[in-house]
Amino acid sequence: MPYEFYKVLHLVGLFLTLSGLVALAVHGGLKAENSGNLKKWCFIGHGLGILILLVSGFGLAARLNYMGALPSWIYLKLGIWVLVGGLAAFLKRVPRLAQVWFAVAFALFTLAAFVAVTKPLN
Repeated sequence: MPYEFYKVLHLVGLFLTLSGLVALAVHGGLKAENSGNLKKWCFIGHGLGILILLVSGFGLAARLNYMGALPSWIYLKLGIWVLVGGLAAFLKRVPRLAQVWFAVAFALFTLAAFVAVTKPLN
């Protein structure tokens, strides 16, 4: 697959992950009851987005010929995405802190973008 395909797929995964987290944060902030189906779809979107990010990220790394020995910035991004993946669990368990978790998610997304653009620790 071409580089551009993986790049678009990566952005789709980013959109799904962020959408799921925002919807969960709003849901937790509103203290909505009896919306199990909506909550389920938010978790599905978040998990699917993380999976797409992982697969497309490794596809991008392969297209950039990084698969022999991965640079340190890729490990940093993997760590960031593990934290983003865990945010959904925190939102589920402590929904009253939805604004805090959303701010943490925003900071992690910004850090991931910064690492992807600048490629520190190369």
